[in-house]
Amino acid sequence: MSAERGPVFLARRTYRRRRLADGARLLPVIGTVLFFIPLL
Repeated sequence: MSAERGPVFLARRTYRRRRLADGARLLPVIGTVLFFIPLL
């Protein structure tokens, strides 16, 4: 194991940006599901 390791927790800004990107990726999927619910 190397002695030089990064911080255990991500910086708040980086974490928030990643979660926003994850949400943006899921938006089309959620929209499609919501669109097809009335058709069922």
